[in-house]
Order: sequence, then structure tokens, then C-alpha cells
Amino acid sequence: MYILKINALFFLVIILFSVSTLAVPPNWPKDGVIVEPDMNRAPLIAVFQEAKHSLKLSAYRLTDKRLIAELCEAVKRGVEVELLVTRDVFKSGEKTPNDETPMKLLKELGINVHQSPKFYDQAHHKMILVDDLYALIGTPNMGKNSFDDNKESKAQRGFWVTVTDKNQLKELKNVFTADFNGEKTNLKNSLLVWSPDQGRAPFIKLIHSAKNSLWIYQPDIEDEEIACALAEAARKGIDVRLIMPPFPYSKTKDANIPNQEMIRDAGGKVGLITHVVGHAKVILVDVGTKLAKAWVGSVNFYPPSLDRNRELGIITSHLPTINKISSVFEVDWGQANFTARK
Repeated sequence: MYILKINALFFLVIILFSVSTLAVPPNWPKDGVIVEPDMNRAPLIAVFQEAKHSLKLSAYRLTDKRLIAELCEAVKRGVEVELLVTRDVFKSGEKTPNDETPMKLLKELGINVHQSPKFYDQAHHKMILVDDLYALIGTPNMGKNSFDDNKESKAQRGFWVTVTDKNQLKELKNVFTADFNGEKTNLKNSLLVWSPDQGRAPFIKLIHSAKNSLWIYQPDIEDEEIACALAEAARKGIDVRLIMPPFPYSKTKDANIPNQEMIRDAGGKVGLITHVVGHAKVILVDVGTKLAKAWVGSVNFYPPSLDRNRELGIITSHLPTINKISSVFEVDWGQANFTARK
């Protein structure tokens, strides 16, 4: 498999992209950012409807009925739809309203579905490659709770960013094809950020690069190395802000609390949000400066996600993208609860 090489310095791969291309759907955001749940399904529906030849999707979950219906329509138009899903979600017996597993239903709709390779615990990354001309890399799943409130919880905060760089698109296609066919990859020297191949290194380097601020969305901060790096940055006077959901995996226990307290004790701030579910995974570095950059992706900062899952993210210095995400961050920050929990 052809793997693109980069220069030795990590941050020479920071991405500058433009969405001013005829490939994307009409009226696409100029900043290239899709904000969920604010924009709801409309952007993804537009992507599926505008596809002419092929759609390659990596979806930890694809259970939303409207999105499945649009993919079915794409198949009817002659679009080749390939879908990579994680084994664990579908093995768990998750049902659709017609009482059939999503895997069986999607295959019957004409979608070419493969489960993630056995050498990953999960295919947790979120990616849509459209006609090999542009792609979306994001944080949301493709289930109903990514878009809509329900009786138990609010909809989930998430972001998709647009990718039009030809070399990145080629890398996305190559890795998707390898994962789809169950072939191993070597992605330590890649244009994008992949797990488990690169592990913690890109995140530690990104944190250490901060001169002024680190604003972070994360559902999980259990990884000691990353948590310690954030605490170290806070002790140096960096404006460390961490937005998280309370009790992300349990109604009574939250394993994030010890590292949240460590970051607070070091001078960082931790805000818990409930007006939306804190599902986004973002690092914003030095917002408002010429050195600003951001990572957007699927990695949760706990060991299984970093060490055993297929995950994907992108690092960008595209200011319109950073400005859009940081503006949403500030709104969420303004609604956060800063009371320490024990």
C-alpha cells in the first residue's frame, strides 16, 4: 500500500484547505464546518444526494433511518456505497424498528457493508469520502441521538470538517480500502492522525506546542499521559479549558473525576455541559493568534481508544474552521458548570 511521507517535523503537516470547489454540495459552509446538532441531518443528506459515483463511509454507528434511506436512494441512482462498521456495535444485537439487525438491513438495501478488521477492537472513526473529490472527517456517530433530543438525554455536540486536499483524500481512500479488506497498515508517517498507529504522540506534541491557550472538547480524560500534559501546560500559565459531559458512561460513576481535579489543581478549568451531550473530540491551540491550529477527530482520551481502536483525525491551521469551532466552544463554555465533584 502506498503511504504518503511527511517531513520529520510533525507540524509541517498542518492542513490548509479550502472548500471553494465545485465538488461540495451547493451552499456548503465557506468555513467547511458542520456543527451538530445545530445543523441537524441536512448537510449529510446533501452530501449523500449530491454523490455521483461513490460513497465510502466509516461509521461506528449508522442507525439513523433518514440517513439510511438517503443511502438507499444513492444506491438506486447507481452510486457505489461502501460502509465500514465496527464489529462490537452490531454483534451486540442493536435492532432497527423492523426488528432486523442494521447489518442485515443495510446489505439488503444494496450497501456493501464490511465489519472492522479483527486486529482493532473497534472501527470508531467517522469519515465520508465522496466521489474521491472531497471528504468529511468528524466526531459524530450517524445515529438519531447525534441529531435529536430524546427522553433520556439531549442531542450530541459534534463537528465535521471538510477535506479537499488531494493527497489527504488519497490517504483516506487507501486506508479505507485496507481496512475494508482486512489488511494491516503502517501509518506512523501520515498526513492525517490515525490510531492506533500513532498513539498519543500527535496529541502530546499538539499540547506541548501551545503558547497561549488549549481549549478542548472531550468525553474522556482517563489517559494519564495526556491528562498530565494538560496539567503541565496549565502550570506553565497556558489557558487550559476542558469541556466534558458529566457521567459519560454511567449515571453514578465518573472515572474522569481524578484527572479533572488534577487539571484544576494545576490551574486549568473544567466545565461540564448538559445543554447538549458532550460528544465532540477537539483540541484548539492558541485561538485568536497567527499560530492557531486545531485537531478534530474521533479519539477519546482513554487507553483503549488510543491503543486498540481505529481512529481518525485531522490537524488544521485553516482559520475560518478554527474560528467557527472556537465560537461554538465559547457558547458551550458559557453554559458550563464549573463546580468540582468528589
